[in-house]
Amino acid sequence: MKQLGEALRLRNHVLSCLEMAARATDPGERRAWLTFVVAGGGATGVEYAGALAELLRLVSGSDYPELSHDECRIVLVEGTGRLLGQFSARLGGYARRTLARRGVDVRLSTRVESTGQMSVRLSTGEVIACRTVVWSAGVRPTDPAGQAAVPRNPGQRLQVDEHLRVPGADGVFAIGDTAAARWRDGELPMLSPPAMQEGRHVARLIRDQAAGHGKTRKPFRYTDKGTMATIGRNSAVAQIGPLRLRGLAGWVAGWPGSPCTSTTWPGSATGWPCCGRGRGTTCAGTGRSGSSPAATRTS
Repeated sequence: MKQLGEALRLRNHVLSCLEMAARATDPGERRAWLTFVVAGGGATGVEYAGALAELLRLVSGSDYPELSHDECRIVLVEGTGRLLGQFSARLGGYARRTLARRGVDVRLSTRVESTGQMSVRLSTGEVIACRTVVWSAGVRPTDPAGQAAVPRNPGQRLQVDEHLRVPGADGVFAIGDTAAARWRDGELPMLSPPAMQEGRHVARLIRDQAAGHGKTRKPFRYTDKGTMATIGRNSAVAQIGPLRLRGLAGWVAGWPGSPCTSTTWPGSATGWPCCGRGRGTTCAGTGRSGSSPAATRTS
């Protein structure tokens, strides 16, 4: 999800699902239209699940009197043992409890194995009937064209050196989600602030090469200005250096002008899941031809 227009398409797809559910006469089909599976419990997945919960709470029962909010189901699937792996364990636990209170079914240590036209299969063997899957679990980069297979980390991100160059691929750089750039005891998280800083570093290197400058630049170093994730209205988590914020304090820290670099700012907490600047988000909506919302892909 890179542009506001794509986010609006995702929102409109959700509203179309509510329309179809209101018209459905079969209980099973109705449940499928009202079930939304979000794959990936990082900042993007947590923010989208929280915003979607608010959207459904606002419109079900009022704009759609045929529907009860209790019929709506959001399942957030995360492959690791906790949410928000780039945040402290305490903040990740807070995010899980907050989402649970807002009706989100959080599944940890679980992966999406496959998706079909009418359902999703989880690594536990459970099959969930649904018409919408939102993918926020990251992407797998392809190998550079004309190059042999390049080294990858266990998460399939490309290995890079201190200048974000891909070893064995002349003139190829990797940044953002595709790059396994080292940071502290691990790798840089899949968020927009690291990607933007990496992009500026690589742009300077390319500019120097194009101009024929022989100077050697310092290795890339990420400057952590803080990170936040908005769970919903009046609820967010933020960490700025040693400072850890949650709830209303974390939400306020993300307003424009604050020192915290956020994946979204609290304007997205109005209940409309239409903002996001973390990983790309893909929404695959499936249904009957000619009478259902078209599949929407925004990655």
